[in-house]
Amino acid sequence: QLRPPVSLRRATMGIFSKWDLFAKAEVILERKLQANPFYPFKELDSTSAFNDSLAVQPGPQEKVYVYATRFKRFYFALFLSVVSLLFTIIWPSAGGDREYLVFTAAALLLSVYLALEYGQGRTVLLDPATEHYSVYRGKMLIATQHLHNFYIRLICSKTASRHPTYQLVMDGWGLELPIKLTGETTNRKKLRHLAHELSAGLHINYFDVHNTSKHHIIRHPRPSTAEAPTNPHEE
Repeated sequence: QLRPPVSLRRATMGIFSKWDLFAKAEVILERKLQANPFYPFKELDSTSAFNDSLAVQPGPQEKVYVYATRFKRFYFALFLSVVSLLFTIIWPSAGGDREYLVFTAAALLLSVYLALEYGQGRTVLLDPATEHYSVYRGKMLIATQHLHNFYIRLICSKTASRHPTYQLVMDGWGLELPIKLTGETTNRKKLRHLAHELSAGLHINYFDVHNTSKHHIIRHPRPSTAEAPTNPHEE
Protein backbone atom coordinates (compact mmCIF):
# COMPACT_ATOMS: atom_id res chain seq x y z
CA GLN A 1 0.00 0.00 0.00
CA LEU A 2 1.36 3.36 -1.06
CA ARG A 3 1.68 6.02 1.62
CA PRO A 4 2.57 9.70 1.20
CA PRO A 5 6.11 10.72 2.14
CA VAL A 6 6.77 11.34 5.83
CA SER A 7 7.53 15.01 5.19
CA LEU A 8 4.18 15.47 3.45
CA ARG A 9 2.29 13.72 6.25
CA ARG A 10 4.01 15.85 8.87
CA ALA A 11 3.31 19.04 6.94
CA THR A 12 -0.36 18.10 6.57
CA MET A 13 -0.68 17.24 10.27
CA GLY A 14 1.06 20.49 11.15
CA ILE A 15 -1.45 22.51 9.16
CA PHE A 16 -4.42 20.73 10.73
CA SER A 17 -2.86 21.12 14.18
CA LYS A 18 -2.35 24.84 13.62
CA TRP A 19 -5.97 25.24 12.56
CA ASP A 20 -7.18 23.10 15.50
CA LEU A 21 -9.44 21.15 13.13
CA PHE A 22 -9.19 17.89 15.04
CA ALA A 23 -7.92 19.04 18.44
CA LYS A 24 -10.02 18.46 21.54
CA ALA A 25 -11.78 21.40 23.14
CA GLU A 26 -9.59 21.37 26.24
CA VAL A 27 -6.41 21.27 24.12
CA ILE A 28 -7.53 24.26 22.06
CA LEU A 29 -8.33 26.28 25.19
CA GLU A 30 -5.02 25.34 26.80
CA ARG A 31 -3.14 26.60 23.74
CA LYS A 32 -5.06 29.85 23.75
CA LEU A 33 -4.38 30.39 27.44
CA GLN A 34 -0.68 29.75 26.89
CA ALA A 35 -0.68 32.47 24.24
CA ASN A 36 -2.91 34.79 26.27
CA PRO A 37 -3.59 33.97 29.96
CA PHE A 38 -6.60 36.32 29.93
CA TYR A 39 -8.30 34.77 26.88
CA PRO A 40 -10.75 35.83 25.47
CA PHE A 41 -9.95 39.17 27.13
CA LYS A 42 -6.80 41.20 26.71
CA GLU A 43 -5.28 44.00 28.72
CA LEU A 44 -6.79 47.39 27.89
CA ASP A 45 -4.37 49.40 25.80
CA SER A 46 -3.55 52.90 27.02
CA THR A 47 -4.60 54.27 23.62
CA SER A 48 -8.05 52.61 23.67
CA ALA A 49 -11.06 54.89 23.34
CA PHE A 50 -12.66 53.06 26.26
CA ASN A 51 -10.14 54.50 28.72
CA ASP A 52 -12.19 57.69 28.92
CA SER A 53 -15.27 55.69 29.98
CA LEU A 54 -13.64 54.26 33.11
CA ALA A 55 -15.05 55.69 36.31
CA VAL A 56 -11.63 55.49 37.96
CA GLN A 57 -8.41 55.46 35.96
CA PRO A 58 -6.32 52.39 36.89
CA GLY A 59 -3.04 52.83 38.70
CA PRO A 60 0.28 51.62 37.32
CA GLN A 61 -0.14 48.18 38.92
CA GLU A 62 -3.85 47.84 38.17
CA LYS A 63 -5.15 46.15 35.05
CA VAL A 64 -8.36 46.52 33.10
CA TYR A 65 -9.37 43.81 30.64
CA VAL A 66 -11.36 44.22 27.44
CA TYR A 67 -13.27 41.76 25.25
CA ALA A 68 -14.69 42.89 21.91
CA THR A 69 -16.74 40.83 19.49
CA ARG A 70 -19.28 41.06 16.71
CA PHE A 71 -22.23 38.68 16.57
CA LYS A 72 -22.16 36.07 13.81
CA ARG A 73 -25.80 36.95 13.22
CA PHE A 74 -24.57 40.20 11.64
CA TYR A 75 -22.83 38.30 8.84
CA PHE A 76 -25.86 36.09 8.29
CA ALA A 77 -28.12 39.15 8.13
CA LEU A 78 -25.73 40.85 5.73
CA PHE A 79 -25.69 37.80 3.47
CA LEU A 80 -29.49 37.52 3.59
CA SER A 81 -29.91 41.21 2.72
CA VAL A 82 -27.64 40.86 -0.33
CA VAL A 83 -29.50 37.74 -1.53
CA SER A 84 -32.90 39.40 -0.99
CA LEU A 85 -31.82 42.53 -2.82
CA LEU A 86 -30.48 40.57 -5.80
CA PHE A 87 -33.64 38.47 -5.94
CA THR A 88 -35.81 41.61 -5.83
CA ILE A 89 -33.90 43.08 -8.77
CA ILE A 90 -33.49 39.96 -10.91
CA TRP A 91 -36.88 38.27 -10.39
CA PRO A 92 -39.07 40.83 -12.25
CA SER A 93 -36.62 41.13 -15.15
CA ALA A 94 -36.66 37.34 -15.51
CA GLY A 95 -40.44 37.38 -15.91
CA GLY A 96 -41.22 36.11 -12.43
CA ASP A 97 -44.56 36.67 -10.70
CA ARG A 98 -44.45 39.98 -8.85
CA GLU A 99 -46.61 38.56 -6.03
CA TYR A 100 -43.52 36.87 -4.62
CA LEU A 101 -41.77 40.22 -4.29
CA VAL A 102 -43.79 40.84 -1.13
CA PHE A 103 -41.90 38.03 0.60
CA THR A 104 -38.51 39.10 -0.70
CA ALA A 105 -39.18 42.70 0.31
CA ALA A 106 -40.13 41.53 3.81
CA ALA A 107 -36.97 39.41 3.97
CA LEU A 108 -34.91 42.39 2.81
CA LEU A 109 -36.36 44.70 5.46
CA LEU A 110 -35.88 42.10 8.19
CA SER A 111 -32.29 41.38 7.18
CA VAL A 112 -31.42 45.08 7.04
CA TYR A 113 -32.91 45.55 10.51
CA LEU A 114 -30.91 42.61 11.89
CA ALA A 115 -27.74 43.86 10.22
CA LEU A 116 -28.19 47.26 11.86
CA GLU A 117 -29.06 45.67 15.21
CA TYR A 118 -26.05 43.35 15.31
CA GLY A 119 -23.67 45.47 13.24
CA GLN A 120 -22.37 47.31 16.26
CA GLY A 121 -19.77 45.32 18.13
CA ARG A 122 -20.21 44.36 21.77
CA THR A 123 -17.48 45.20 24.28
CA VAL A 124 -17.03 44.08 27.88
CA LEU A 125 -14.65 45.87 30.25
CA LEU A 126 -13.52 44.10 33.43
CA ASP A 127 -12.13 46.35 36.16
CA PRO A 128 -11.06 44.15 39.11
CA ALA A 129 -9.71 47.16 41.03
CA THR A 130 -13.19 48.69 41.33
CA GLU A 131 -14.91 45.26 41.23
CA HIS A 132 -17.13 46.31 38.36
CA TYR A 133 -17.64 45.45 34.72
CA SER A 134 -19.32 47.33 31.89
CA VAL A 135 -21.05 46.21 28.70
CA TYR A 136 -21.13 48.39 25.58
CA ARG A 137 -23.00 48.25 22.29
CA GLY A 138 -20.66 50.10 19.99
CA LYS A 139 -19.62 53.03 22.20
CA MET A 140 -22.98 53.14 24.01
CA LEU A 141 -22.97 51.90 27.60
CA ILE A 142 -25.61 49.20 28.14
CA ALA A 143 -24.93 48.18 31.73
CA THR A 144 -22.50 48.49 34.61
CA GLN A 145 -22.56 45.87 37.33
CA HIS A 146 -20.66 44.57 40.34
CA LEU A 147 -18.17 41.88 39.34
CA HIS A 148 -19.98 39.12 41.24
CA ASN A 149 -22.49 39.12 38.36
CA PHE A 150 -19.83 38.13 35.79
CA TYR A 151 -18.46 34.60 35.93
CA ILE A 152 -17.11 31.50 34.21
CA ARG A 153 -19.48 28.53 34.19
CA LEU A 154 -18.98 24.84 33.44
CA ILE A 155 -22.13 23.53 31.78
CA CYS A 156 -23.16 19.97 31.03
CA SER A 157 -25.15 18.52 28.13
CA LYS A 158 -26.74 15.09 28.49
CA THR A 159 -28.45 12.86 25.97
CA ALA A 160 -29.66 9.30 26.22
CA SER A 161 -27.38 8.14 23.41
CA ARG A 162 -24.00 9.39 24.63
CA HIS A 163 -21.90 10.29 27.65
CA PRO A 164 -22.30 13.73 29.24
CA THR A 165 -20.29 16.47 27.54
CA TYR A 166 -19.04 19.70 29.06
CA GLN A 167 -18.09 23.15 27.88
CA LEU A 168 -17.04 26.47 29.39
CA VAL A 169 -18.81 29.77 28.93
CA MET A 170 -18.59 33.24 30.40
CA ASP A 171 -21.86 34.87 31.31
CA GLY A 172 -23.16 37.81 33.26
CA TRP A 173 -25.94 40.32 33.69
CA GLY A 174 -26.17 42.60 30.66
CA LEU A 175 -24.71 40.12 28.15
CA GLU A 176 -27.10 39.29 25.35
CA LEU A 177 -25.42 35.92 24.75
CA PRO A 178 -22.91 33.92 26.80
CA ILE A 179 -19.29 34.07 25.65
CA LYS A 180 -18.44 30.57 24.45
CA LEU A 181 -14.94 29.55 25.57
CA THR A 182 -14.83 25.95 24.33
CA GLY A 183 -16.63 23.37 22.32
CA GLU A 184 -17.97 20.22 23.93
CA THR A 185 -15.73 17.58 25.49
CA THR A 186 -15.99 14.71 27.96
CA ASN A 187 -12.89 15.84 29.88
CA ARG A 188 -14.59 17.65 32.74
CA LYS A 189 -11.52 17.56 35.00
CA LYS A 190 -9.28 19.33 32.48
CA LEU A 191 -11.89 21.99 31.70
CA ARG A 192 -12.32 22.65 35.39
CA HIS A 193 -8.55 23.05 35.83
CA LEU A 194 -8.31 25.50 32.93
CA ALA A 195 -11.32 27.43 34.21
CA HIS A 196 -9.65 27.81 37.60
CA GLU A 197 -6.55 29.22 35.90
CA LEU A 198 -8.56 31.70 33.83
CA SER A 199 -10.65 32.67 36.84
CA ALA A 200 -7.46 33.47 38.76
CA GLY A 201 -5.99 35.47 35.86
CA LEU A 202 -9.06 37.66 35.39
CA HIS A 203 -9.98 37.62 39.08
CA ILE A 204 -13.59 36.61 38.50
CA ASN A 205 -15.88 33.93 39.93
CA TYR A 206 -16.11 30.37 38.69
CA PHE A 207 -19.18 28.14 39.05
CA ASP A 208 -19.16 24.41 38.46
CA VAL A 209 -21.93 22.35 36.90
CA HIS A 210 -24.07 21.99 40.02
CA ASN A 211 -25.44 24.93 41.97
CA THR A 212 -23.81 23.58 45.12
CA SER A 213 -20.25 22.42 44.57
CA LYS A 214 -16.89 22.38 46.35
CA HIS A 215 -15.34 23.40 43.04
CA HIS A 216 -16.92 26.86 43.00
CA ILE A 217 -14.43 29.73 43.33
CA ILE A 218 -15.99 32.87 44.78
CA ARG A 219 -13.63 35.84 44.53
CA HIS A 220 -16.42 38.42 44.52
CA PRO A 221 -19.24 37.56 46.91
CA ARG A 222 -22.58 39.25 46.49
CA PRO A 223 -22.44 42.66 48.25
CA SER A 224 -24.35 42.89 51.50
CA THR A 225 -26.48 45.62 49.97
CA ALA A 226 -27.12 44.11 46.56
CA GLU A 227 -26.76 46.45 43.64
CA ALA A 228 -29.76 46.73 41.38
CA PRO A 229 -29.02 46.28 37.68
CA THR A 230 -27.89 49.62 36.32
CA ASN A 231 -29.63 51.10 33.29
CA PRO A 232 -27.46 53.98 32.05
CA HIS A 233 -30.46 55.55 30.28
CA GLU A 234 -32.39 56.11 33.50
CA GLU A 235 -31.69 59.10 35.67
